[in-house]
Amino acid sequence: MENKINMGRGRMKEILKKIKLEMFGEYTSYLYIISAFINSKLNMKLGYLLMALGILKLLFLKEKVNINKKVYGMFSFLFVLGIISNLIVSKTNGVNVFINENGRFFYAVFLSVFLSGKDKLKKIDISINTGVILLCIGILMRNEWFMKGSYSRQRGILIIGIVYIMINFLECILKEKYKNFYILPLVLSLYSIVELNSRMAVFVIFICLGLYLLFILFFRKDYKIKKLLLILILGGILGYNLLPASFISKVKTSFHTSNNVSNEDRIVMWKAGIHIFKENYLLGVGTSSKDVKPLLIDYVDKNVKKEILRNEFIRDRKFSRLHNMYIDFFVQNGIIGLLYIGLLFIIIPYEFYRSKKDTIETALFFSIIGFYIYGITWSIWSDYGSVQMLFQIMLALMLTVEENEEKRES
Repeated sequence: MENKINMGRGRMKEILKKIKLEMFGEYTSYLYIISAFINSKLNMKLGYLLMALGILKLLFLKEKVNINKKVYGMFSFLFVLGIISNLIVSKTNGVNVFINENGRFFYAVFLSVFLSGKDKLKKIDISINTGVILLCIGILMRNEWFMKGSYSRQRGILIIGIVYIMINFLECILKEKYKNFYILPLVLSLYSIVELNSRMAVFVIFICLGLYLLFILFFRKDYKIKKLLLILILGGILGYNLLPASFISKVKTSFHTSNNVSNEDRIVMWKAGIHIFKENYLLGVGTSSKDVKPLLIDYVDKNVKKEILRNEFIRDRKFSRLHNMYIDFFVQNGIIGLLYIGLLFIIIPYEFYRSKKDTIETALFFSIIGFYIYGITWSIWSDYGSVQMLFQIMLALMLTVEENEEKRES
């Protein structure tokens, strides 16, 4: 019996080698990365295919694939813990919503199955840049197929992509490995950000560049800091003069906390979130928006007097999330939210800190930072799953690149 099983496995190995499973899986991985920038349904279908191919490889062409146990062990632990907590506290479909929102890492982790073990950095870089270029074309053509034509999704996706491109661009210049290829996605993405009229994108870019400057001071002491400062100053002056006056005026309203309904709405939601967490600090109220929305409306009804705001929340019922990824964690999951914060701000940065911090790895890490910053004003973990999916992909690539670098050195 055992001989028959071994013979069957041997035949299967031969079949998979003949159909070139390794190559098929690798290029499916690149398509999967590109699709994350353009269409969530296509990305999901390619994710299923990538997972199926990865399982086949692990079963029949088993090679040593190192999946980061700290990061994905924590994701798995939170996944199980969140299901249990939703079973206890959710009064609606919280379990199903939690699984859908928090299981996205399962797809991205299979990138390491096909992209680790060889030097594939150039193809990974080309895939990300291609995805950004295609998204920008879709935005400028106003094509509804790209992220369902949703400005919110397009903004979130493009912010992650533009931070990657800008940091990669600066790394190449400072390392004197400048490539003309990066000009096209950089110009297109900057123009598309203005087209999308995103205030937060400007702040994400500025904060990421500021953090990158600090990173250079501590970890790239061989770089010419004056050269970087000159590039940033010239880029800032050029950008300010090229930006439309209407866009600059909108950016200036970002800190207005009165006579700006968008900002006032967010403040109300954040205050409501803190109140809801205090009332349900142990396990939260559940992940479904149906669990959160009635509590948000109740808070507004009891605490908000301004008529225009009451209409937004009570009459029109426009909001079901709290427009802040971190407040969402605590409201939905209670003190379990601390584990999410620990994963995002301690475990993941530590994994980058202990790595070689090469060019593409640094760009991937700062794109993750861009996601963190954008999450301050949007519920991008819950409401915009396509944005979280790109974060999961960039994270998986960062960890895979780290593994590639370690193997290349050894």
